Amino acid sequence: FWLKPFLLRRLGSRRLEREEGGMARTMSMDSDVTELMLDKRTEGDDEAVEAATAGRRFYAKVFVFVVFTQVVQALMSYDGGATQFCQVQLAKFGWTASELGLLGAMDKFGQVATAAAWGRILERRDAWQCLAIGLFWKAACCVLFGYLQQQSMDWTNKIFMLTVKLGMGITEALVSVWATVWVTRNAPANARARWLGLAGTSAGVGSGIGSGVASLWDPASAFLVQGAFLMVIWVVLLLTPSHLFKSGVIDVEAEEEEDETSSAIANPNQMLFQQVSRAMSLKSVSIVAIESLRHPGHFLDATHDPFPSGNAGFKVRLTQGDPQSDWALFKLVKHGQSATLESVRLPGHFFVSEKQGFRFLSGLQASVSEVDVSCRWAQLKIHHVFRAGESAAVQFESASRVGHFVDASGERLMRAAASSYKLRFTQGSPSKADDWSLFRLHPMKAPSAQAKSQVTPAQVQGNLAAMMANRLWLWTAMSISMSCFVTSGVAYLWQNTVHNVWGVSSQWSFGLFFFSTGIGGLVGVALGPKVFDGKLGGFKSSAGQQLCLLWCKRAMCIAAVCSTVCAFFLGEAAIMMVRYNRPFFVDWHLVTLLLCVFAVFALINGIQGTLYGINTMSAGPEMQAYAAGLTVAFQNVFGYASGPLLPGLFAHFIGSTVKYLWPMFEWNRHAVAGAQYASGMGLALIATWTLFWLTRHANIRARLNQVAGRL
Repeated sequence: FWLKPFLLRRLGSRRLEREEGGMARTMSMDSDVTELMLDKRTEGDDEAVEAATAGRRFYAKVFVFVVFTQVVQALMSYDGGATQFCQVQLAKFGWTASELGLLGAMDKFGQVATAAAWGRILERRDAWQCLAIGLFWKAACCVLFGYLQQQSMDWTNKIFMLTVKLGMGITEALVSVWATVWVTRNAPANARARWLGLAGTSAGVGSGIGSGVASLWDPASAFLVQGAFLMVIWVVLLLTPSHLFKSGVIDVEAEEEEDETSSAIANPNQMLFQQVSRAMSLKSVSIVAIESLRHPGHFLDATHDPFPSGNAGFKVRLTQGDPQSDWALFKLVKHGQSATLESVRLPGHFFVSEKQGFRFLSGLQASVSEVDVSCRWAQLKIHHVFRAGESAAVQFESASRVGHFVDASGERLMRAAASSYKLRFTQGSPSKADDWSLFRLHPMKAPSAQAKSQVTPAQVQGNLAAMMANRLWLWTAMSISMSCFVTSGVAYLWQNTVHNVWGVSSQWSFGLFFFSTGIGGLVGVALGPKVFDGKLGGFKSSAGQQLCLLWCKRAMCIAAVCSTVCAFFLGEAAIMMVRYNRPFFVDWHLVTLLLCVFAVFALINGIQGTLYGINTMSAGPEMQAYAAGLTVAFQNVFGYASGPLLPGLFAHFIGSTVKYLWPMFEWNRHAVAGAQYASGMGLALIATWTLFWLTRHANIRARLNQVAGRL
């Protein structure tokens, strides 16, 4: 009986505890739901902000692309088209065929002389400042050239006009180099060929507009209009933020620790794991040079040699040399027991361990979360080794391939300029005595901006030798150059050929020129990216590059056949005009010429974007600006300069030979002029077979790279 009150009190207290516990759990669950809703709302707001920021960034890129890579590119090519339709008026003032060819090539000589220099300047200077100076200079040259055409045409005025035309080419090289690198690094991956191909379209449109204004209006006023529009673009440039013109190269010195809270949590269950990992992880960043104990004096070398595989990677090796240079410097980021190694020479490139060995991989930045499982391929486990009488050494073990260590092999690279050895991952359990797995870290200082800007002649020579050794870059650069040779040669001789052979007026000549070259080029640019980006899948991988170049070769074979038909009819017309000493033409020959030139320009413009993309991607990220400048130099020497010059010289040779063989004969002026210009255009068209040969070799080199990647 006396236990009954005690038991009742005990049971009542337990019931009360259960009720209070249930209320507490309910309140806790309510608070958890509230926090989860707030977290989701916050995450939704962050995603909305990120989406809005990404949208603004994309539209800013589109604005720069349209105005400064397309409109400016069109204005840069405007004077080339206007010069073509100034020839008839200049010929009346005493300009010979060879002098007219030289006038058309002078701006290309200016591009050649400064293209490589602009590539280096853009790597070390602000692109916005360079473009501001260049656009103002181009506008001034255009106004001066139009003014000189209105003056008396003596030999001093000819020299001034040639000099001003040379000055125009200086800024054209600047825009070409900057636009190629900027588009390659900022264009969407699925539209890179289209964006690069539109550069050729804008150049063609600008040349066509210049031809139309010069033929339908006044040649001198056409250059004054060009200068006025360039000044408007220059004012727009001054009002545009300068950071939009950067090519996206990562500056190692300016790169700081990423904000860890900026990465969104993909799974709520990972919240506690991330918090614990961040609390236990002590991040340290340092610049080091890594020396092999097996090969003293040999350091890890971040080379420019592309790895022949589908991934955009670069080879890594052990090289003997001065570790103060950027090739031997790496950014070591420690996360507790693991670390990542980023090259100072190739920012954004990390050590990785994959099936094909030890290499760099593009596209991954230092901001990748250290707790993200997908980034374990870029992590290395560091094991410290202490041996008596020696300073501490380290072993690098792959975090994704356990038991595989970095191996300083004894396999020497015979083709390397300095003493070099292969570097790879080897499976094993190395001990303290195994020198093949031991490395020593040497703390270094990051190279200053002043040291980066100093380029020695030996470095320039080495870069040139490296690009020449890159056969894929060489064959694609020569293919681009020869395509420019064909298009510029045909465009420059079009008016004189059509006028002297078929007697077409300047207005009708421009209309036919616009249809065959302008509309044809536009069709090629519209359909080309659909084939290469859509049907073929692009040229990001080595297999894609090989397939795209195979189709480029096929397209150039068709273009060469069409060019041969045109060259045959033009040669027949030249022979008949010399034979009968009068204009000789057949109407359906002109129709065939129009259709075949239409097909040639469509096919060439259809593949140019792909050739530019493969050419730029074949070089390393640090070499892309230099490679683009060198490509511009090639296309201007062998393309835009030689296109008007060599057919013009050949035409002058034909006319001089005819008059030399029959000096006493009274020749019809239109017959001789028609024969020489028809011969010059035939030479420009028949060069398409050389373009076919070059694309064939580029395809073979891409195929070899693909096979080497599989091995």
